[in-house]
Amino acid sequence: ASSVELEDLKRVLATMKAMHDSDVFQGLETDFYGLIRLVVAHVPEQLALESLEHHIDLIYPAHPLWLQTLSEVMFSFYKTCVFPEVRVRALQSLQLLLEDYKSMYEQEITDAG
Repeated sequence: ASSVELEDLKRVLATMKAMHDSDVFQGLETDFYGLIRLVVAHVPEQLALESLEHHIDLIYPAHPLWLQTLSEVMFSFYKTCVFPEVRVRALQSLQLLLEDYKSMYEQEITDAG
């Protein structure tokens, strides 16, 4: 993408973020943060962190395709993101998710036995 296109993208995202923050944004929050995830390499660090937190909050085993979603989130926020803080938080979130669900399923097995 050219620098002009990137600047246009940043302007559009800044406008969307301002609308979202002031509750004027008419779209779904999931769509907003989904768009941010797609262009995470070109957004400010704080917005990338917000988007990561949003996506992580939606991941749980009962959700269809949760492992695929987790993989996509990790690809976006760890593999393609340039901010070290976002990458570290992505890994920490992954670790917490896996620990939480591991203990949850271990308890079910223990209770059944």
